[in-house]
Amino acid sequence: MDNSSCLATRDHLQLSAKVDGSVPFSFGQGLVNVGSLRRSRVGSGISTARKSGESLYNSFSDNSSTKELPSKHYKMRAYWYDNESGDQREPHDSGRAVDASYLSKLGVLYYNFADEADVDKLANERSYKNRDVITVSPEKMGDIYEEKVKSFFHEHLHEDEEIRYIRDGAGFFDVRSEGDEWVRIFLVKDDLIILPAGIYHRFTTDSNNYIQAMRLFKEEPKWTPLNRGPEVDVNPYRKDYLQTRTAVSSQ
Repeated sequence: MDNSSCLATRDHLQLSAKVDGSVPFSFGQGLVNVGSLRRSRVGSGISTARKSGESLYNSFSDNSSTKELPSKHYKMRAYWYDNESGDQREPHDSGRAVDASYLSKLGVLYYNFADEADVDKLANERSYKNRDVITVSPEKMGDIYEEKVKSFFHEHLHEDEEIRYIRDGAGFFDVRSEGDEWVRIFLVKDDLIILPAGIYHRFTTDSNNYIQAMRLFKEEPKWTPLNRGPEVDVNPYRKDYLQTRTAVSSQ
């Protein structure tokens, strides 16, 4: 996905900071001061639970004390992508689940926060000073929706973490495995995911064609999408990611 494909839509909430339309992003743009958005999120959990404050994935890049953060039941589901033809928004579930410990080796962090105050605490722990809220849907985007959803699905990486907190709706993040296969991660309301810099990934809405997500970042995010290719394969952030992933896998 190139810069021209970046989406400029955003949630029309009362935001305290001026939007900087020049910042590239994967889906959503704008700079908003942390704390300017606060809304209590109430969502039902599922039967699989974990201890309060425990992240499902302890990413190799997670140097914060986020184990103290309160977390609820997790809803995220990960599995191997089936690689069948068809609409990218369909589940494409191979029936082979991906264990949480494997995602941890890929550097993926996951949380579930029903209360946005917990997102604020995570942001403080990991120095995410800015945020924005965007909506991806035909109603919000009009005729460009289909084009944008397809552009989000181009395989790419970023030179910074990608953090998404799902406020409503659902969507899929696909990430590359150690064997260069796709792992599909299904996210719904109250899920929060952190993808490490340098990981190849892509995004799509599900068949409901609607997601509202908060994007969090530090100062000036290096979110220019770099589509996969020979030059990007040797990008310093990609090389650092692979070295770290290899070190974690060998432990």
